Amino acid sequence: MERFVENRGDYLYLKLSGHFNIHELQPRFPVLLKMLIEERLSKVLIDCREMSGSYSRADRYYINHWLADLNIEYMHYHLPQLKITSVLTRRMFDPEKFGEKLAMNRGLQVHNTMDIEDAYQWLGVAPVEVPASDNRPVFSYSPQKVTPTSPGPV
Repeated sequence: MERFVENRGDYLYLKLSGHFNIHELQPRFPVLLKMLIEERLSKVLIDCREMSGSYSRADRYYINHWLADLNIEYMHYHLPQLKITSVLTRRMFDPEKFGEKLAMNRGLQVHNTMDIEDAYQWLGVAPVEVPASDNRPVFSYSPQKVTPTSPGPV
C-alpha cells in the first residue's frame, strides 16, 4: 500500500493507493497522530480512490475503532476534536455506514463518501488543485521521526 501525506494548510491530506491491507494500515495510526499533533491540524482527508480491493465488516470495525482512539489521544494534548473524512471507492463504501456509526458513537466526527467535493464541503475546506508534474516531496513516516524522501508522483 502506497501513502502520500501533505499538510494543506487547513487540513492533512492522506492519499492511499495500491491493494488494501489492514496489517499495513494499523501501524500507521500512531504516526498519523504524531504528525497531526506536530502540525496542529484537526481536519483530515483520506483519499482512497486509487485503492484496490475491498474490506470486511471486521476491517471497518477496526479502522474506525483506531480512528476513534486516535481522536481521544489527540484531545489529550488539549487540541480540538478531530474531523476525518474518507473518499472511498464503490467497493469500499458502506451504504449502511457501520464504521461511521461506530466511530461517531465513540466521539469522532467522521464522514465517508465516494465524492471528493462532498469530502471538501463536509470538512469545510477549499479544494487544492495539484499540477500533474508537481515536485513536492513525498513523505515516509516511521514512529521515531518524519523524514522527506525523493520527489514522486501525487
